[in-house]
Amino acid sequence: MDLNSIKPKETVKVEINHPATGEPLGLSVEMRSRHDNTVKEKVKSIELRGGKLTPAQRLAVRDAWAREILVSAAVGWEWSNDLEFDSDPSPEFSDAMMTRVLSEYPFIFEQLNEQFGDISAFFSK
Repeated sequence: MDLNSIKPKETVKVEINHPATGEPLGLSVEMRSRHDNTVKEKVKSIELRGGKLTPAQRLAVRDAWAREILVSAAVGWEWSNDLEFDSDPSPEFSDAMMTRVLSEYPFIFEQLNEQFGDISAFFSK
C-alpha cells in the first residue's frame, strides 16, 4: 500500500439521531475534520485565549470552546423528515444558528463532538 493513497475526505456528513430511540431525526451536518486549516486556526485562537485563564476559568468555558470548534468545523446542514426548528422546515445555516442549535440541544452537541473526535470517519475503508 502506498502511504500517499491514504488521504482524508475534506468533509463527512453526520446524521443526528434521536437520543432515546437512535432513529435518524432528519438532520445531517456536514463537518470538516479537526485537521482542516479553518478548524486548526479556531483551536489556536482558543488556546491563546485559554493561556490567560486559571484552570478553574478554563473548566468553566470548556463547553463553550468546544461549541466554537464544532461551529468552525460545520460546513452546512440538511433538514428532512418533517423536522423543523422554530417552525422552519429548512433553517438557513449560519455560525449563529449552529451555535444556537448546539447550545439548546446538548444531544446534538454530543453526537457531533463524538463524530468530530473520530478521525477514522474521514478516511475511506
